[in-house]
Amino acid sequence: MGRVMRHGHWLSTLGGLLVVVAGLAVPSALAASRWQLVGSASPSTSSNTWQLIDGGRYHGSGAGAAIDDQTMSMAGTLSTLRVKLDASPGTGKSYVFTVVKNDSSTSMACTISDLNTTCTYTASTLSVATNDTLQLLCTPSGTPNSATATWSVAFDSTTTRYTGLTSKLQSNFTTNYGFAGGNAFSILSDVECPVPTAGSIRDLYVNLNTAPGGTETRSYWLTKNGASQSLTCTVSGAATTCTDTTHTTTVAAGDRVAITTSASAAPAVTVGSLGVVFVPDVEGEWILKTSPVPSTTSTTYGEVNDENEGATVSESLVNQMVQATTIKAMYVKLASTPGGSGYVITLRKNGVDTALTCTVGGAGTTCNVSATVTAADNDYLTYSLAPSGSPTSAPAVGIGLLLYNPTRRRVMINEDAN
Repeated sequence: MGRVMRHGHWLSTLGGLLVVVAGLAVPSALAASRWQLVGSASPSTSSNTWQLIDGGRYHGSGAGAAIDDQTMSMAGTLSTLRVKLDASPGTGKSYVFTVVKNDSSTSMACTISDLNTTCTYTASTLSVATNDTLQLLCTPSGTPNSATATWSVAFDSTTTRYTGLTSKLQSNFTTNYGFAGGNAFSILSDVECPVPTAGSIRDLYVNLNTAPGGTETRSYWLTKNGASQSLTCTVSGAATTCTDTTHTTTVAAGDRVAITTSASAAPAVTVGSLGVVFVPDVEGEWILKTSPVPSTTSTTYGEVNDENEGATVSESLVNQMVQATTIKAMYVKLASTPGGSGYVITLRKNGVDTALTCTVGGAGTTCNVSATVTAADNDYLTYSLAPSGSPTSAPAVGIGLLLYNPTRRRVMINEDAN
């Protein structure tokens, strides 16, 4: 879908092809690639909570906001905030959901009140600059009923084919690994994400909520298939940010990627927020990533955009909502061989299995599948992780999901041209 300007007004058009007006060919311009920030959490019923806008089951901070920031690695605009609860707030009660940019609330907000379970904001767009931070503020009123909230925000990047991947890295260890959603772990294979399509990764931006201090440092870099890449930056002394906009790493479908961070002797304890740009070879593609931990004895469910943590037997706790999109493929990488007959991994939509399902055998660690699954606004997505033939271990399951939204284009037509 694109737009054409005629008599000073933008009109909708289909595609981004060459436009012919009065015998003149006018090329399309101002293309914007659309991807989505997808998150979920269980907000407090009595106090404000700041949530990661892009990630799962993070309960947020009761006071202050910086710890829950997520860094954007590209410029663009936010539009169409959608939020969905699994239970209504109750009569006379409500939740307000507000997009926060650089620790200040914006006008992009919507309210779910009384017996309703959804809200949508489309009144205006919100501009985002490179290295801006975003989060979602949840404000209860009247002690609403407990509920799990999930949301999606459309992001139209300024640069064609630019899509984002974000993460949070806590300083739990001297060397941390992360990427699939957030948090940080001491084992690289637990958080590696299999890339479900070919492309490149570039433009690393890092923000810390506390500087390393003195002569201390914290360094961040991309790994691919376990090997360090040239995309890297270091935060030193009193600084709280670093960037690398010089280096690019190409990736093929099935490559495993993660972020590594290492510290000098004794930097201040901190949480790092980082973002990178993923540039798919196929215009319109974008990625969701996660790495849940399954059970060896029962089917469990995990979020489609999350950090490494245990899956749950209650699917309703891990539902995540998306806006209209097409899902094209799923790539799976286990941290180690599971034994037995392995696991069956299936994408589910609104509690029903889809055609995106594959099996990792007991002696294997990977599987992938391609199929077309159409998701509408407010559809729920989850993964089911079913043990097969009594696996002997429950390794983290890294999953990369490939989605597609047509590039949005705007074309200006001069009808008065001679």
